[in-house]
Amino acid sequence: MKLIDFGSAVIEDPSKPRPFYDVFYGTTAYASSEVLRKRSYRAGPAEVWTLGVLLSYLLTGSSPFPTEDDAIAGKVRLKAKIERKLSTGVLGLMRMCLEPEPDKRATIEEVRNHRWLTQE
Repeated sequence: MKLIDFGSAVIEDPSKPRPFYDVFYGTTAYASSEVLRKRSYRAGPAEVWTLGVLLSYLLTGSSPFPTEDDAIAGKVRLKAKIERKLSTGVLGLMRMCLEPEPDKRATIEEVRNHRWLTQE
């Protein structure tokens, strides 16, 4: 299955440094910690964050963050009975995507190559 969302997409020139953005047009429930802090952000790390939120919704039916403060801090808070049903692999992937510091967050290449997605 493939998912795609062009709600706040921009075209980047791969020969130039990745730009920072100041305006966010996406859905706040999926906004990264840096966007919620009203900081400039890069598209790549912000989109990886969105993948982590989406993964939580698809696997648990709810956001990984009960409050905006939890999202800003990157504190994933899943219901215990639901979390116990998820594999350590997918929980690890979700936490890599939801790292609050964009420079430490997984890249799209790391997500694509994560063992949870590549295992047969």
